[in-house]
Amino acid sequence: MVSKAGLREHMRQRLRSQEPEERRKRSLLIEERFLQMDAYRKARLVLYYVSMPQEVDTFRLMESALAQGKRVAVPACDTAGTDLGVYELSSLGQLRPGTLGILEPEVSTCEAVVLAEIDLVVVPGLAYDLRKNRLGRGKGYYDRFLSRLPESVPKVALAFDFQIVDEVPVEDHDVPLDVVLTDRRKIR
Repeated sequence: MVSKAGLREHMRQRLRSQEPEERRKRSLLIEERFLQMDAYRKARLVLYYVSMPQEVDTFRLMESALAQGKRVAVPACDTAGTDLGVYELSSLGQLRPGTLGILEPEVSTCEAVVLAEIDLVVVPGLAYDLRKNRLGRGKGYYDRFLSRLPESVPKVALAFDFQIVDEVPVEDHDVPLDVVLTDRRKIR
């Protein structure tokens, strides 16, 4: 089995090498699948990750949710840099570069979200397998966060199909997902 570090590096290279137009087309296909999910349609408050340029685009999804009157939340690293806080956005203009260079909510202008209010979580990652295990970036933020959520909250990953691998190395603290949506399939 490949190591977590080796798989992370391989996926980072694959993500970086994808042509922007191809990334855009694939993101739109994934967006369509996501918007058709019952879990999304029923959700009142959706927690999204804020995508980086090489990832599946979440900006259009957040804008669409806001336009539909849904509540949109995004994570921010706490000041100690060890955990995620969750904050509600009223507009994407409230995002600023954060601790790890990822856009985060400007917490002084956003309300903190009570975890029990979250109806759906869109989870980032680098690689996934058919058992819905995910390989994150290695800091453990999302696994710690997901372990605090009620099990009834659906956890969905948005991924390019090439991010699906035979096996993701897992450890006891890793939290599996409920669904992985790609530009080619839906893994349940």
